[in-house]
Parts: sequence; structure tokens; C-alpha cells
Amino acid sequence: MSDQIDDALIAAAAFVAFWLLFIGTWWLSTRYGQYGFEQYTAKEKAEWCARISSTVHASIVVPGVIACLIENKWSSDSIAFTSPAGCRAIFSVSIGYFLQDLGALIWWRLQHWQATAFVAHHLVALTPYCINNFVSGCHCGNYVLALFLLVEIPTLPLNCVGTLDQLGLRQSHARYLCFLVMYSSWFLARVLLPVYLLIVLYEIIIPSWYSDRGGAQFAVCVVPSAVCANVIAFACFYIFLAQLSLDLFHECIGDRPNLKTLQDDSSRSPVTGRFGGLEPALRALEGGGGSAANAERLPLLGHRALAAQGGGADDDDDSSSDDEFYGESLACAADCAWSSKSCAVRGVRDGAQCHVVC
Repeated sequence: MSDQIDDALIAAAAFVAFWLLFIGTWWLSTRYGQYGFEQYTAKEKAEWCARISSTVHASIVVPGVIACLIENKWSSDSIAFTSPAGCRAIFSVSIGYFLQDLGALIWWRLQHWQATAFVAHHLVALTPYCINNFVSGCHCGNYVLALFLLVEIPTLPLNCVGTLDQLGLRQSHARYLCFLVMYSSWFLARVLLPVYLLIVLYEIIIPSWYSDRGGAQFAVCVVPSAVCANVIAFACFYIFLAQLSLDLFHECIGDRPNLKTLQDDSSRSPVTGRFGGLEPALRALEGGGGSAANAERLPLLGHRALAAQGGGADDDDDSSSDDEFYGESLACAADCAWSSKSCAVRGVRDGAQCHVVC
């Protein structure tokens, strides 16, 4: 019982600490932020703060897990039954973080792919660690549980990509480099590593527990954690193949709108937009490939936007209305990128109109 109390206290302390970090990040970014943080919506502010918290969590957990694995000698028996205090402490920190992040996710409904999927992810990720730390007699498989936390390694480049996207730097070389690092580390830590851990689970842990303890204890301690391990592994595989690999394809050879006309003419418009300048808005227009399923079409009455698509619209340099319409185009594009959405000018003709698709 004393072990469970210690683990619960560590988890509670981590929960409070990560909420303080979240709130502190919000306050500091509002007071000292140089990137228009005050212009973010509440969801965008929460996503920014959550990204800081997840970066700190990964920076604590990954070295802690490596230290735990090095300190202990692992054999077939110890892999199945050993539960070092250091490992459980790291698990408790992760429990506190996941609970805090789950609370923020539900409260602000952050838009990571889909909020519902991430709520399910957090609950599935929490279950094995809660069983191990808080259910009496269920200290098991700490080797696998510890190694599973190394899936946090891609969190650092993933957050780098998300931050650069939110700052309107989707087309920057830094963002492309972060994406490649994230893609490579995801493959190692969230594809290859889970395959190895599932092999250990089915060849060592499940047979050892079933033969040694079996019955109700096996059903309570091992079965739910094994199900969760399979779900997490499948999610990692699916995202890598269906999402990240597709993103890599678009990063490397995806089509992008021709912005030469816009870029050559960018000095003419005084519009600042939500990002505080024209360059981020141009980057937003360059983003390309918005999701058709969630497309929001914003009217652009600018003849210059049509000209950028080779639409053949008249280009009257002396027209003040053209400047106004051109500015509206950039502002709409900035709104797209501000919401962390891809953005592209579509050559949709409707009289003198075209659209931005987010």
C-alpha cells in the first residue's frame, strides 16, 4: 500500500506542476510574447501552451526511462515481474501529465487531428500505467512499460513542426528539417520499437504471468494493458502510414500555387493582417493542399489572386480597389494559417471571384 501512496503523491505533484506550467506559459506568452500571442483564439493559445508542456514532459521522461533501464538488470523473469521504484516514479510523472493534458484537451477541445481520437489516446495510454502503479499485485512488465514511454522521443520535433506552422513558417527550411527528423524518429520509436515490445509482450510477459499467476489476477493486471498496447501500436502504425508518409510525399513533390505575381507585388499593399506583416500571409498562401472534407471557402474579390493562378484577370496598377481586394486575400490566407490549417488559392471562377480554401 505504501508504494501506491508514494506513486499517487508523485502523480498528483506532476499533475499540479504541469497545470502550473500550462498557466505560466499562457501568462508569459501574453505578457512577453513577440509573435502575436494575444491575437490567438483561446483554442490556439491552449494548443501553444500544451505544446510547451508536452515538450517538458518528453524531456523529463525520456532520460528518466533510459536511466531506469540502465540501472536494472533485465532477464526473462525480471522483464515479467520486476517493478523498480525509479520506473514507477517515471510512470507517475507521466500519469500526472496525461491527466493534465486530458483536462486541457477536453476543456479547450484542441484540434490535434481530431479531439475525440486524442481523448481516446490519452485514456488508452493511461490505463496500463494506472494499473501497474495503483492496482495491488499488478506490478508487472515494467520493462515494456518503460520502453513504451520512449515513444515520446518524436514529440520534440513534432512540437517544432507544430510551432513553426502556428507561426506561419510552414514553407521554411527549418520546418522541413524538423519534419524529416520527426518522420525518422517516429519510424524508429513508434513503429519499430512497438513491434519489438509486442513480441516481448506475447513471448515473455503473457506466458509468464498466465502460468505463474493466471486466473483473475492475470485478467485484471495483464489483459487490459495488453489490449492498450495493441491499440497504441496500431495507432502509431496507422498515423505513420496514412498521415505522415502522405505529408512527406506532399512536402517533397506536392504541387504549390505560383506566387510570383503576389511576391513581386507584395510591397504595394499596406495590409498587415493577423500575423503583423505580409510575409507570413504569403507563406500561408503558399501552404497548399487544404483538406477538402473540412474546406472553408472565404471569398476573395481580388483580381491579383486570379492573376497569380494565371486566370488572366485585368491588372490595373492604378486601381485602389485592387489593393484593397489584394489585402483581403492576404488577410484571409493569414486566417487560414493562424488556425494551423493548410491554405491554397483555388482557381474557382465565379465572375470576378476566386476563393481561398482552408
